[in-house]
Amino acid sequence: YNGYHQLRADRLEMVKAVVDSTRSYADSVYARADSGEITEDEAFALLRGFINGVRFNGEDYLFAYSMDGVGRIHPINASLEGKSLLGVTDKNGTHIVQEMIDGIEADGNAVVEYYWPKPGVDGDVLKLSYAVGFPQGDMFFGSGIYADDLNAAFMESATQLGIISAVILAAALSLAGLT
Repeated sequence: YNGYHQLRADRLEMVKAVVDSTRSYADSVYARADSGEITEDEAFALLRGFINGVRFNGEDYLFAYSMDGVGRIHPINASLEGKSLLGVTDKNGTHIVQEMIDGIEADGNAVVEYYWPKPGVDGDVLKLSYAVGFPQGDMFFGSGIYADDLNAAFMESATQLGIISAVILAAALSLAGLT
């Protein structure tokens, strides 16, 4: 149980680091726009290039939505850009983008769990996402990781621990003369 939650927390921390660094990049680019060095449109174009270029864990990516739920930047599915996603729900009824917005409005960031299609997998898969607000651009940045392998990774660790424990118990019993 604790091992599973630690694995989940570690993965979420990685996502937070990537999203928070995107927020830092956006701060610096939009500061250039504020100073007159570049226009706000140029700042957004730089941000788009940055977000479109970031991949981590091989398949994970960043996205940006407006605070009213409209897709702004989505490198994997450009058809989501310019569309309101407030009504998008997962198979359990989670209002994905709305929950991100609600969390950001309350705390400046949000962690949302939901089910989402994963390329190459039949059906929707649990995804853990983190989003952080960017008030200057009236948007937020986020990313998520598929968590379908968390249970498998935890079970592998638990099995290895069980085998090691059995070997230690057998050795202890043997040494005690009980076998």
